[in-house]
Amino acid sequence: MRALPPIQSAAKLGLSASDLDRLMERAFGPGRFAKAASGLRDGARLAPALSQVAWCDQAGEAVGACLIWEVASSAGGPALLLGPIAVEPDLQGGGLGRALCGACTAAVDSAGAGTLVLVGDPGFFAPLGFAPVPAGQLRFDWPADPARTLWRPGSGQPPAGRLLWISQGRSGAATVK
Repeated sequence: MRALPPIQSAAKLGLSASDLDRLMERAFGPGRFAKAASGLRDGARLAPALSQVAWCDQAGEAVGACLIWEVASSAGGPALLLGPIAVEPDLQGGGLGRALCGACTAAVDSAGAGTLVLVGDPGFFAPLGFAPVPAGQLRFDWPADPARTLWRPGSGQPPAGRLLWISQGRSGAATVK
């Protein structure tokens, strides 16, 4: 088994979401834009201090990333959206995705940053502490499978209402859309 590369926050590495686009392309291909959560992340504000990146010094680039985005639920206030988790194709299946997700949840817990939600595979995320959002409690403005809409109990109040993104307005103030 290969040793996992070191994991650090995107803020510590000075990386933005656009800096990780090449990794996302290699990990997911053009289909990454069709994913349900992609609609929410588009235009949302990245939380770089909470997002985690596996960096390979030899390659001089990211080989894995788990991103956290600032969102809100209309009835439950601030929340965070986890995802995507991207791992270089030749490193997939070796535990790096789980390690990145674990580093993100630890960063969120340490910061007391709030409710953590995602759209993903319950089989992958349940062992990491995620559970289904109660049926009908959270709505999206795009198609999302309710069975794949998960949250992390203990990370804040259960998400409720409509999930909204927070973007950076021209004045620099956060706006809820």
